[in-house]
Amino acid sequence: MIKKILSRILSSTLVLISYLLSFFNASADDLYIVGGVNKGLSGSESFGGSGGFGGDDGALFFKPYAEGMLTGIVSLNQGYDTLIDYGMFEAKSSLDSGALSAFAATNGGSSKYNTGSHIDVDGFSFVGGVAKGFNLSNGNTLVAAAFAEAGLGDFDTFNSFNNAPSVYGGGDTEYYGGGVMGSYELASGIYTEASVRAGYTETDFSSANINGQPASYDTDSLYYGAAGGAGYRHQLKPNWELNSYAKLIWTHQEGDKIAVNSNRIKFDDIDSLRSRLGMRLSYYQPCSYYSPYIGAAWEHEYKGKAEIRVNGIKEDSPTLKGDTGIFEAGVMMNTPLKGLTFDVGGQGYVGLRKGWTAHLSLRKVF
Repeated sequence: MIKKILSRILSSTLVLISYLLSFFNASADDLYIVGGVNKGLSGSESFGGSGGFGGDDGALFFKPYAEGMLTGIVSLNQGYDTLIDYGMFEAKSSLDSGALSAFAATNGGSSKYNTGSHIDVDGFSFVGGVAKGFNLSNGNTLVAAAFAEAGLGDFDTFNSFNNAPSVYGGGDTEYYGGGVMGSYELASGIYTEASVRAGYTETDFSSANINGQPASYDTDSLYYGAAGGAGYRHQLKPNWELNSYAKLIWTHQEGDKIAVNSNRIKFDDIDSLRSRLGMRLSYYQPCSYYSPYIGAAWEHEYKGKAEIRVNGIKEDSPTLKGDTGIFEAGVMMNTPLKGLTFDVGGQGYVGLRKGWTAHLSLRKVF
């Protein structure tokens, strides 16, 4: 009882100090609660919190809520990878005939993300649309496409604390949307490509024990994003092509406000900004049904932070910021059916993201 009273007094004192700091032009963010641990300007730690039972010292922990929200941007990023890696390739293949074509690409797998603790995500994404290729003067080419997309995933979150039992959570996330994309290529093999997308995403999260209580929430929000890139397709030999590229990928997910176990929770908007540098080596054999390829890329996430406030107080924020190595291998296949081609392959990830995915894409020329 005495410990609880002291905890309340300390919490009230810190709130008063935060107001006093504003008179000296100090930001209110200079005093905040990180994982239930109050950190002041000096960075020293003391324990506080109220409204429920947390660790053995009475501290409260809310980071698992933010990690549930972060899985939404994870799923959206995986969906954008499906679009720009495989949907774009199938759309650009429309140049082979200059006719209207339909394309579809799916991608699914399992990944672990280091967020300060970690999140495990099993996800699946789909993109489908129509594309038209145009052969311009001087051998230059243009591709324009419109697409719809969807994705879903199951996730588990894991958090460990020095002064409290580990917290496990889980749930599912899904999204639906669409957009447009295009590519312009010079006869020399230098090309640029761009895409924009927008849609709606939902996330459900639950845990059997957060601060001594079961907890769950549902969120829904809008998302939108854009990506652009440039590359060079170089013919090494008559049957070999090296595609070197650089891409910049931005995804924005709007925040939400909810209430869980009498706590007012505000999720801030989440922005993901990734750069990717990579190469793909492909082998083409005339009159062959199969064309294998291998590739590697380095990706850096600059943002990807899920900020959360509980009862107006800033909490510890998980982040996707970091580096990932990507490796791929696959084979493109022509079929006896006129105008129908397939691409099947797999990817491996190391670094901030660890795991694997497999993809299947197809294109039908009309």
